[in-house]
Amino acid sequence: MLYGCWILFRSTLSIPIFINLCLPKVLNTCEADSKFKTSVFTMKLKSVILLFVFSFIGFMVKLPRVFHHYDKVLHASFYFASSIFLYFVYPKRWYFITIGLFFFGIMIEVLQELSNKIVGKTIHGKFDIQDIKYNTIGLFIGTLCFFTIQFLIQVVFVKKTKL
Repeated sequence: MLYGCWILFRSTLSIPIFINLCLPKVLNTCEADSKFKTSVFTMKLKSVILLFVFSFIGFMVKLPRVFHHYDKVLHASFYFASSIFLYFVYPKRWYFITIGLFFFGIMIEVLQELSNKIVGKTIHGKFDIQDIKYNTIGLFIGTLCFFTIQFLIQVVFVKKTKL
């Protein structure tokens, strides 16, 4: 399970780190036209929309029995990975991302309960305050990791530029 979390963490970090570390250098060195900047914005927006759609579908579909034991770990892992991904894609908007993900977790829990009432039977699960707790824990750990990584990047790049 720990190895799976590491793979998820590593794959989550690769795209946004590339976007934030490499693209600014490309934008500064070659006279970037507005078309290129628009395509970068479009790429970021599409990735966020896909993350939202797949997350919404994933949380509304019933979890296979094999994973019932790991439900809370999966909640924390998802919010950890999502927060890291979104923070690196939009690093200056971390505050809005944190609030958005927090309320997204509450919305999913409320919609699960609402869909159960509309259909008349349990489709996925019930409103569970423990899920919101573990969502928040994953979000908090993701936020700590993001700021730690940002700090280390600043220290490494500032040292290299001063030498």
